[in-house]
Amino acid sequence: MTRSRVALNGLFICLSWIILSWMTISFANAAETLEFHVSPKGADGFPGTADNPFATIERAQQAVRQALAEGYDGPGIVVMIAPGDYFLDKPLIFTPADSGNRRTVIQYRPKPSTGGSVRISGGRRLTGFQKNEAGHWVLKIPEVAAGEWNFSQLFVNGQRRARPRWPKTGAFHIVQDDPPKEGKEGSDHNRLYFDGDDLRADWANLEDIELIVFHTWTASRMRMDRVDEKENIAWLTATAGRDQWWSGLRKGRRYFLENVREALSEPGEWYLDKTTGELTYIPMDGENLATAEVIAPRLSHLLKIEADVTKGESVESLEFYGLNFAHTNYVLPKEGYSVAQAEVTLDGAIRADGARRVVFDRCSVAHVAQYAIQFNTGCEENRVVHCDLYDLGGGGVQIGAKVGGGWFSHLPYGDKPLTEAVKGGHNTVENCTIAYGGRIFSAAVGVWIGWSSYNRVAHCDIYDFFYTGISPGWSWGYQRTLSHHNTMEYNHIHTLGQRVLSDMGGIYMLGDSPGTVVRGNRIHDVYSYDYGGWGIYTDEGSTHILIERNLAYNVKDGGFHQHYGKENFLIDNIFAFSDEAQIKRTRHEEHVSFSFIRNIVYWNSKAPLMGGSLDKDNADFDYNIYWNASGEPFDFQGKSFEDWRAMGRDVHGMIADPMFVDPGAGDFTLKAGSPAEAIGFRPFEDQAGRKTRSRIKPDMTRPATAFYRMTP
Repeated sequence: MTRSRVALNGLFICLSWIILSWMTISFANAAETLEFHVSPKGADGFPGTADNPFATIERAQQAVRQALAEGYDGPGIVVMIAPGDYFLDKPLIFTPADSGNRRTVIQYRPKPSTGGSVRISGGRRLTGFQKNEAGHWVLKIPEVAAGEWNFSQLFVNGQRRARPRWPKTGAFHIVQDDPPKEGKEGSDHNRLYFDGDDLRADWANLEDIELIVFHTWTASRMRMDRVDEKENIAWLTATAGRDQWWSGLRKGRRYFLENVREALSEPGEWYLDKTTGELTYIPMDGENLATAEVIAPRLSHLLKIEADVTKGESVESLEFYGLNFAHTNYVLPKEGYSVAQAEVTLDGAIRADGARRVVFDRCSVAHVAQYAIQFNTGCEENRVVHCDLYDLGGGGVQIGAKVGGGWFSHLPYGDKPLTEAVKGGHNTVENCTIAYGGRIFSAAVGVWIGWSSYNRVAHCDIYDFFYTGISPGWSWGYQRTLSHHNTMEYNHIHTLGQRVLSDMGGIYMLGDSPGTVVRGNRIHDVYSYDYGGWGIYTDEGSTHILIERNLAYNVKDGGFHQHYGKENFLIDNIFAFSDEAQIKRTRHEEHVSFSFIRNIVYWNSKAPLMGGSLDKDNADFDYNIYWNASGEPFDFQGKSFEDWRAMGRDVHGMIADPMFVDPGAGDFTLKAGSPAEAIGFRPFEDQAGRKTRSRIKPDMTRPATAFYRMTP
């Protein structure tokens, strides 16, 4: 390039910035929308116009920030992003300086185009693979060998690939409880007693092997310190769970290992030797190393909204429309990972603190290590709509402050009580698909709502998790809670548990939750490993919840189960086809547990109608229909229907065939002349599930069995 051409380019850039400054002032005065443009073919030295776009989203964000600082207060600023891949060096971070307001909306969206999409990635594309004698792809990564980078996920042609596991299918079992140390009550749960040669001391890079132990409703992911083959003890680097009946390294608990180099044997498996930096991958049938896209994640977050709500800060009126977020990293620390419930200590690939009126519309979040989206402290009036959240190491959406340095969200925020401002609320998750979760952290939830109120989850498809679909509440017993008036309605929730974990529900609730509504949901195929695959589950202290017009069927332990709670109201629901008791209450209390009015209970097996303590008082039943299509006799917990009525229950109820159209095929529409009319049952049209089309294709993620392979 000649000196004159360089000078002309410099002059062009200077003139462009003068014009841009004039445009900013002009738009601000004229109250017009301001646009900036981004393209992979652009340059950050350009002015960000349509003809001369920026190259990075970060540069466009700086331009937006400058326009706001200079007084722009028009109706909005739009960042138009041309189709292509945008690999981030660091997360996109939005602070109050990036904030819009009720008048000014800041939107980041794709540039209208005839084809292609915008992908914002926290990963790096890997190239230069060579094929070895065994037909495996091999690549040396200098940053890994230098200790500058490590990763535990790999994505090939848009699909998650698995590290080698041992055993290849099923699981091993702990053969002995980890005993208490001498002179000490309880165990440290850092010694795993194994059988025979299940574990070996001579495995390569023993410290990099991850041991996944399944407890009850949780699982721990731990590192090994050493293996004593003589005593058959694996010593872990930290405690695997709490010293409680439901946790810890106890006899009979299942476990398997991941990232065992000696187990690398199947197509789709890979192994990274962090000492040498060598990545080895066994290709799937038809994969071509010359054309395959191989991506390894680098960043733990893709986008962060950061405002300190204790100082009155917020980030407002941001909209992210039509963007695809992908690839985040998680490397298991030496102390391992063990959490008491729902993987709540995990962050989101997108994390927000102090977000208000922030919208994610028609976006996707995929191939991430933890949760997809997290609304933490002080998040209000935010919306996630028409989005696809899939192939998740953890769960889908977290709503509610996680404070106090732990997973108990009732703890104080620092030295201050958890106020309504810190708590947030009025958030919406609607018309979303949340699927293929728990790929690393199996106890993750589709949508988790902690101490946050007036939130709504509606018309979502939530499926293929190993634990619960939606879980609001997060307070145990009858203590005061800041989780109330949450609504879960018209969601299609299915394929949960998959016999990996226990004690779960399609919708699982906790604590005193006045104003909370569960309405119009379709829940099915909830199967736990041991006990507790329920459709709707009101757990400890669940209080003042309305449960109406839901359909729950094909579950393991009951369409409805209440552990203990107070004055919940169930009306016009259908509960069908449970392997165990159809409805259940565990704990009898002095107050009314729930009122069960105008519901239909239907099954076709020898399984009992009721379980737990429903033979005792303080649960109201009336106007219900019960029918066992198998012809087995009806048993109301050791009582006949006449004796049941003599207790003052179902005085207006009946044993009768409700006349469903085809319940075996999932069609619970009532035929004309159904006896349900006589009890006043309100037939409901199935409106559950997403109204807008998901963009997830069946080949976007491998099935659950490729990772856990726990089922027979």
